[in-house]
Amino acid sequence: MKKQIILLNGPSSSGKSTLARALRDLIFTERGEGYGIVSIDDHMKISEHETIYEDDVYDISGDMCESIANALNTAPGVIVDHVITSERIFRRLEEAALPFRLVSVRIECPIEVLRERERERGDRSLGSAEASYTYLFPKDGYDLTVNTHELAPEECARKIIRYCFPSETDAAFVSGNRRFKYRVCAVILSKGRILAMRDEVSPYYYLPGGKVRLGETAERALVREIEEELCVTPRIVRPLWLNQSFFQEDVNGFEYHELCLYFLMDVSGAGLENRGKKFTLYEGKHTHDFEWLPLEKLKDKYFYPVFIKTAVFDLPEHLELRAEYE
Repeated sequence: MKKQIILLNGPSSSGKSTLARALRDLIFTERGEGYGIVSIDDHMKISEHETIYEDDVYDISGDMCESIANALNTAPGVIVDHVITSERIFRRLEEAALPFRLVSVRIECPIEVLRERERERGDRSLGSAEASYTYLFPKDGYDLTVNTHELAPEECARKIIRYCFPSETDAAFVSGNRRFKYRVCAVILSKGRILAMRDEVSPYYYLPGGKVRLGETAERALVREIEEELCVTPRIVRPLWLNQSFFQEDVNGFEYHELCLYFLMDVSGAGLENRGKKFTLYEGKHTHDFEWLPLEKLKDKYFYPVFIKTAVFDLPEHLELRAEYE
């Protein structure tokens, strides 16, 4: 797994620092991994006499990004305790996180509780909690949300760990000669071509992707698989098809019942095209041979699933449910 940054973004006095420590300790206890912590509190002067403005946070955001990078030189991951109140601060962190996996967690807490905590702690300028609550950026789009008023720090930490480190058990099972699996696949298009792959076992072409793990969302599974197979971080554009496929595998002869979600993916700027029409990558002991196949020649290729050969010319705007018997 790529090194990861766990961003805890929430208003002042929402309990992020306590949660960051609880999360660090629980990761070490359960996984034996020593995550670092980078906190906004360590990069600027904070007191009851100092009012902090957006410009102040932006001024130190570069130093915070440098501290994150330094921590990741030796640690498998870092927890970032932050109060982000503008797009430019968020984008700077997002840009610094590009080589890593960024998990964004919104820290929620009722405004009246924030005000009370601020008064009780006495080390913040009054009004800081409400201001950061009002202007917190982004408002939505987080990977996960935890409420520090409803849950204790350890409970919040456990919820974050379940997301960051899903079970490695695949959503699949075997019954005699029949097998079920839940998969995700990426439709990656460029200049009238689709990116397909083969491996040392399969003589036919298929799309990049893989099995979803128990407790893992389809979106996260696909990003993980593409990172592992292609060594790039993709962007999901939209879901295309949920395909119910019933077939006998050409290589092992097993009968499969497969559910597969197909997503249109954007990997522009990742340099895939610079690798040539054909290129080979290695994932552990596995060899993956990739090739950009012209769409008009798909009909003549040994390629699965078959429906892609025609459906790729008319991509749906919304998720479509379909079934395929081969």
